[in-house]
Amino acid sequence: MPEETPHEDRQPVDPSAVALALDGKGTLDPRAAAFLEKQGRLVDLQAEELEHELNLRHWSLRVRHISDILKLSFELAGALILTAIVIFISASVWSASRDQSLVIEAFSVPPDLATKGLTGDTVATRLLDRLAELQAQTVSGRAASTYANNWGDDIKVQIPDTGVSIGELNRYLRAWLGHQTRITGNVFRTPTGVVVAVRIGSDAGITVSGTDVDLDGLIQKAAEAVYRSTQPYRYARYLYNAKRSKEAEAAFLALIANGSQQDRTWAYDGLGDLYRSQGALEKARQAYQGALAVQPDFGVAFGDLAVVDTLLAHDESALDYRKKAVALNQGDVDPAIAERFRFYVQAHGEQQLAVQLGDFESELKDDRAIESRTELIQVGVAQESVREDEAEAFAGLHDAGAVRQVFAGLLPVDDPVVNFHRERSRANCDILLGQWPDLLANRAKIDAGLKSLGAAGTITAERYFWPDLAYAFAQSGDMASAHVLIGRTPADCILCLRRRGSIDVLQKNWGGAQYWFARAVHDAPSLPFAYADWGAMLMAKGDYEGAIPKFKSANEKSPHFADPLEMWGEALMLKNRSDLALEKFAEADKFAPNWGRLHLKWGEALIYVGKPDDAKKQFQIAQSLDLTTAEQSELARMKGLHG
Repeated sequence: MPEETPHEDRQPVDPSAVALALDGKGTLDPRAAAFLEKQGRLVDLQAEELEHELNLRHWSLRVRHISDILKLSFELAGALILTAIVIFISASVWSASRDQSLVIEAFSVPPDLATKGLTGDTVATRLLDRLAELQAQTVSGRAASTYANNWGDDIKVQIPDTGVSIGELNRYLRAWLGHQTRITGNVFRTPTGVVVAVRIGSDAGITVSGTDVDLDGLIQKAAEAVYRSTQPYRYARYLYNAKRSKEAEAAFLALIANGSQQDRTWAYDGLGDLYRSQGALEKARQAYQGALAVQPDFGVAFGDLAVVDTLLAHDESALDYRKKAVALNQGDVDPAIAERFRFYVQAHGEQQLAVQLGDFESELKDDRAIESRTELIQVGVAQESVREDEAEAFAGLHDAGAVRQVFAGLLPVDDPVVNFHRERSRANCDILLGQWPDLLANRAKIDAGLKSLGAAGTITAERYFWPDLAYAFAQSGDMASAHVLIGRTPADCILCLRRRGSIDVLQKNWGGAQYWFARAVHDAPSLPFAYADWGAMLMAKGDYEGAIPKFKSANEKSPHFADPLEMWGEALMLKNRSDLALEKFAEADKFAPNWGRLHLKWGEALIYVGKPDDAKKQFQIAQSLDLTTAEQSELARMKGLHG
């Protein structure tokens, strides 16, 4: 069977056509060959033309693609430029709308002054310099953003540009959209001298007059007038810092009468600071309470009230105010407090709270945290004061060696005020360390320094120095002087009550001592010190069972106060429970590791429970630390008996 063709629908070849193309011998006819050659050339030409057209089309497409890319690039560039212009204009408008700067335009001056170099630009620049100096001399914890008319540190002299420029456009925008305070002025002559006239915006002008020689003084007066008019709270603070008390008081009172709520709050606080610096503590209290009447959650005023009651030795109310201040200043601090002061407000409040509770370890940490913030030195927090606070914290920890190191590191100064505060801090350390002879030796210096402070010094003397000095007299055996001096102290002073009780203890007047300590506890039930004093009295009397609950109460009031823990341990030893005393000594060691007496008593307790090797270690530690003469003798006796 024949094989089928692959494509059955193919037409058969015409034999006559084949015959025409071939001669009789089966070869191609020349005419057909010529025709085919022409057809082949035609096909080649068509192929070449098609290839050329294809290349041309590819090139055209490539050019068109490049053109599209360039077009897109130009469009994007145009869009970016337009966007940049819009952003620039928007930023300029936004910046201009928020501009609160103080702009001083060139003054108009008489020709004769201009020829001497005192041109209008020069007068404007001098006014700017005086305003900058007033700013620098104004120390305040209030945030600049809370002032109704705040130009902060942005003070500038403006000299108009010539022609149209970006700078000139920016100037017009700020003048149109911003909240600038613009100052213009002129200097002119009168028959009697020269007048400096200053105008703040559209307000009535300020004029000061004098002679050519006093031109700098006139510019100073003009600057103060501008400061008073544009920044009334800052001006009041400037007067306070400059110790121009009468003027400062009037400025604060004017703000209280006519200022905004923020101005009134801060003006009351400033007035309280002024009265406190003068020793008028009741007037200061009323001013701070006035601030709270305007703004009940004003933490700064609570802190200031704590300071007032601390100065009065009203310990319970001082503690209450301090706790409220610390609580309000934790977390989101009042935005009205200047940013650079916020950390100090928090850290200083916590440090003062630690002092009031006898938590000297926390006080030391807070002192060091404040000292590490060097920017605080630039805003009035003296490093000297922080170092003195550190020394007193070490004294509260019974670390006499660290106290000596702090004072040895302070550089000599000629300022009598600084030297007085240094001596006063050294006296506080002597009191905390029980170094009463040193306090008596420095009595004259401290007395003179307190007298130089006026009324404020008198309050400190009556409520702090005299009760401690009276106890120092009693420690020295001069009971007559002790009773005369303690009798001059006020009855509403907690420290005075405690020292009265301690003086009676030295005379074994147990009834009198108990009376005073009971009063101190009644008046300050939340603080540990009177409980600890009372417990020490009962232990000295031999009433160990009665002493321990007092030490326990003191520990509950302040768990980080080492003194009641150490005395609790001693009371347990005297009850022949040295095994229980070890726990109290170990706990006290967490908070006062460099206390010589603590390690001495700890060693004694270890001897009594039969651990002589451990006792030797404690005796070695005690020997390396500061001990009183009596404690040194006791240590020598214990080592002699037990090796």
